[in-house]
Amino acid sequence: MKATVVKALNQLNQQFYQVIGTDFSATRATSWPGWNQLLPFIQEVLRRDDHLASVLDLGCGNGRFLDFLQVHFKRFQYLGIDNSSTLLEIAQRKFPDAAFMTFDVVEKYLRDGKIILPTDEKFDLIVFFGVSHHLPSRALRKQLLSDLCSLLTPKGLLVVSNWQFAADWQRFASHRVNWQSIWLNTALSWREKIKVWYLLSQLEEHDYLLDWRTGIRSNEVLRYCHFLDHEEMTRLVDEVGLRVVASFLADGKSGRLNEYFVLSHTDGG
Repeated sequence: MKATVVKALNQLNQQFYQVIGTDFSATRATSWPGWNQLLPFIQEVLRRDDHLASVLDLGCGNGRFLDFLQVHFKRFQYLGIDNSSTLLEIAQRKFPDAAFMTFDVVEKYLRDGKIILPTDEKFDLIVFFGVSHHLPSRALRKQLLSDLCSLLTPKGLLVVSNWQFAADWQRFASHRVNWQSIWLNTALSWREKIKVWYLLSQLEEHDYLLDWRTGIRSNEVLRYCHFLDHEEMTRLVDEVGLRVVASFLADGKSGRLNEYFVLSHTDGG
């Protein structure tokens, strides 16, 4: 995928969260059921006696995973990173003593070809929930997994969830943006329509543009989403040298909305 297209798709998602961030946050007020299934793995890394465990929440949004952790664990260091200032403001108001940071992994990748996060710390637990579908291009998805692996402590865990929206296509098909829906969208200017039509022509396999239907400005924004299925994810994991400790489907009415991967270094530390 061309760098200019990656940049444009990322800007599309930035605008999406800037406009509907508050409405989006309201739909993400509670923890995912799948997080409860992760507890045995999280306990292994957060309840160690030799040091205070550290957690990196990449794509932390409104901080709801921190809320979940505080219910189950008393002591840990936490850093939440997101590229949405709107969602980070909500998180900071709710958790004034927690550390949050604004950072855009796509912009960093476009500048440097790799994603070096603004921290030298190693983490016992890195979580990356519901963000992978917003990463344009396979090369970027692979680079991020590789760079996150380098931030893990020897016995640390990387936990990723991938939104399985295209597996429930009957539900999500109506949200897929196409040429006709753009033509009929009166909220978009001609300049904006031409830009979206161009982006539609540049999408790769399993790439989609989806709409949003909550809030008075919902018809003004679109979001880029990639369907990262089990086969692609396992190939990426193998290529970057990680080991799959566990994987499972959970969440949503179907219980299959998100696919979770618990990953570690291949030597297990």
